[in-house]
Amino acid sequence: MVEASNKTPAPPQKPKQGRSPAYPAISVGAAIDKARELYNAQGKYPAPMPLAFVAWGYSAKSSGGRDIRAALKYFGLITIDGDGDNGKVKLTDDAMRILLDEREDQSEKKAIIRRVALNPAIHKKLLAEFPDGIVSDATAEHFLVFDQEYNKSAANAVVTEFKETATFAGLYKPDTIVVKDESEEDEDDQSEGDLGDGSGKGREIPPKPPTPKGQVKVMDGERVAFTEEGQPGQYLKLIASGEVDDGLLEALEDYVKRQRKRLTGAKAAVVEAETAAPQPAAPPSPAPGNVAKVAFMITQDQRAQLKQLGHDDDSINKMTPEMAHSLLGLMSRN
Repeated sequence: MVEASNKTPAPPQKPKQGRSPAYPAISVGAAIDKARELYNAQGKYPAPMPLAFVAWGYSAKSSGGRDIRAALKYFGLITIDGDGDNGKVKLTDDAMRILLDEREDQSEKKAIIRRVALNPAIHKKLLAEFPDGIVSDATAEHFLVFDQEYNKSAANAVVTEFKETATFAGLYKPDTIVVKDESEEDEDDQSEGDLGDGSGKGREIPPKPPTPKGQVKVMDGERVAFTEEGQPGQYLKLIASGEVDDGLLEALEDYVKRQRKRLTGAKAAVVEAETAAPQPAAPPSPAPGNVAKVAFMITQDQRAQLKQLGHDDDSINKMTPEMAHSLLGLMSRN
């Protein structure tokens, strides 16, 4: 008789249902609009919290106003001086540069927008996990729920917000990043009307060739924090802006772990393919009696036998192993 087991099988892994990690409630484009509303109402000076809420279209105690305040802070568009509802809100330098830049060349403005778009830690992780863009919302939500501990509804909101932010900031268009490296700055420091020899004579400087599409250089406010070369045409360059904090290091560690996992999987696939491939048949073994024996050395016993046959040390030293073995009758005869 078979007794029924009282053990309950382990439940399947369930998505997190509790409180999710922080994330901005609105995209970077909407956040910039809210920063503009605050600037139009209060200017660049610190504004009391209730007035900031009013500028955003909310009452002083509104939860919606708190969400806007948190989002602008996540993106680095505002600073808050003081505690809670008694604090003051001030637009940051990045926010002012975005709002007031009306030049025809919008490259610097776009670069700042891309930078603030990646200030939220979860945005860095999503960009590292999906470097070519989010093709499947379900895949991105699964990553947020099981790897980043967001609940299902929050994961859906994060994916929607991040995709809007990525589109607005051009996060997946690296060829549009404005470039300016140290060598270009050094060249710009020399006047175009001076040859550099003190003569004061002018010359016409030819325009610089355009940057190849897809090539990313260092833009204003950035620096090369790390470079490692592997072989010709293969290198890793880490570009940083501002202070490298724990959030950035955590995102970098996540990226390295994922790359190691990908490489390990690729190597395992190669090994599996090689193992499964048909192996060449081994050559047939020679028939008994037809094995050729090759002499490699003259042993001490063989030297003694050769001396007994009348050969001295000098003649033995001049012998090849094959010759010695032949004299001793040790070579195989077919």
